[in-house]
Amino acid sequence: MSGSALPTRLMAEQKTLPGITDLLAGDAAFGETIHADHVSDAHIVPQGTADARRAMRAADRLSMIIDALADAYDLVLVECGPADVSGVRRLAHNGEAEIILSAAGAPMDEIEAKAGAFIDAGYEDVVLLFGYAGANPPSAGRKAA
Repeated sequence: MSGSALPTRLMAEQKTLPGITDLLAGDAAFGETIHADHVSDAHIVPQGTADARRAMRAADRLSMIIDALADAYDLVLVECGPADVSGVRRLAHNGEAEIILSAAGAPMDEIEAKAGAFIDAGYEDVVLLFGYAGANPPSAGRKAA
């Protein structure tokens, strides 16, 4: 769901596999967009090859697609790039989402604010995933709001 599609690009054997944009644009069936990760037992739905603008006209179907995947798999991860509470809520409006905030290189106060916003919105399972590249790493005992 991010512009770079970096996680799935690393997991897919080819860069031109049909994926979420193809599904939303009506260019591929659901089963044609699910592919094996070439280094693990995971399955992926890559970004796809269809025009993103055309695909986003059907963005209201994303939550239905994610719900269908959640019915079929034990765990569904959605990498959505920069996102806020309202954007995530549109994707997972059943409220059963665990949030993993990936914020490599972001300032600690920004990370804490983002995590706090998700917690305040009722998401109880908020996990922080970040790397720190600065000269003064945050203390190991420091926790988000």
